[in-house]
Amino acid sequence: MIQSRTSLAAFLVLLLIFLILLAAMVVPYVLALFMGGVLALLASPAYKTLLGKKLHPRTASLIVTLSMIVLVIVPLFTFTLLSVKQGLALSEKLYDGGALSFLSISKYVIHLSPIESIMKNFDITGPQARSVIQDGLKSVTGTVLVWFADVPRIFLQLILASLACFFFLIDGKRFVNWFMDMLFMEDDLRENLIGSVQNTATSVVVANLAATSAQASIVMAGYMVLGVPGPFLAGGAAFILAWLPVIGPVPVWVIGALYLYAHAQAGLAAVMVGFGMAAGVVDNLIRPMVLKGRGNMHPLVSLVAIFGGISAFGIWGIFVGPLITAIVISLLQVWPVVGERLGVKRFRIGDIQTQPNELNVKNIQ
Repeated sequence: MIQSRTSLAAFLVLLLIFLILLAAMVVPYVLALFMGGVLALLASPAYKTLLGKKLHPRTASLIVTLSMIVLVIVPLFTFTLLSVKQGLALSEKLYDGGALSFLSISKYVIHLSPIESIMKNFDITGPQARSVIQDGLKSVTGTVLVWFADVPRIFLQLILASLACFFFLIDGKRFVNWFMDMLFMEDDLRENLIGSVQNTATSVVVANLAATSAQASIVMAGYMVLGVPGPFLAGGAAFILAWLPVIGPVPVWVIGALYLYAHAQAGLAAVMVGFGMAAGVVDNLIRPMVLKGRGNMHPLVSLVAIFGGISAFGIWGIFVGPLITAIVISLLQVWPVVGERLGVKRFRIGDIQTQPNELNVKNIQ
């Protein structure tokens, strides 16, 4: 008996040591592998369709992966490069003290009627307001440029995610079954969990990606049509902000409208507002269309998940934060079945009756 416990302890220590070493090796690539798994999950219907046409699994996986690279990754990378180029050019204009600079923008903003009213109510002087506005603009500009400056690393992670997607399409099901076997999970519970995660991932990734892409495209089109500088930068910023509930791409098209209004083009500024309204309408149309009855994440939960994801994973956190949260929600949805099989009794509010001097708990199921 003592020898068996010693062997078990030695095995667990050895396993822990090598798990730590393995984690140290793969941690830098976990995010890319995770995104590759998500891509494979979303691309699985197309992969199964190709398998149904009697294609070899490797051939079908290669076609799907290359299609994703050509249709998604290459355009996205090109768009990001153009955004970075325009962002650097705009940054130079903002810092050179010309007509379009932090100083000139702050002077214009503080002379707007609503801002002047606020300044009078709170006894804020002009120099103080200009300083606050300039600091805010510099902070936002710096943050955006830092995100876009990370393009080479993002590109490498996209390549690794594509490779991971290729192999997950071929061996993903076997890997999932092996992993579930390690958890001693029963077959029906396994299928329930996989289905729940797949539905939730679809609602979080596909619906949000379609809605945010449409909003960013409309805002970028507004910048292009109306001649506002930096349309690709505006499109990138709108895409990022569109993931945030309530806020959305509103700051981007508001800046475009203010730019046009400041250049004595009030009519075009109104048209820009129209583009912004159209982006909001498209969001309300596309998101329910893609969800089709699937559960959507509560806006507050989504907001916290996005900010937490950005804090933990950088710009990738926009996608990864809500997705990880959605997976946790899926696990919690399956938990009642697991708890029932383990004999864990469910606690219900209706089972509690309060008396003046005591608390009686009855029939906790």
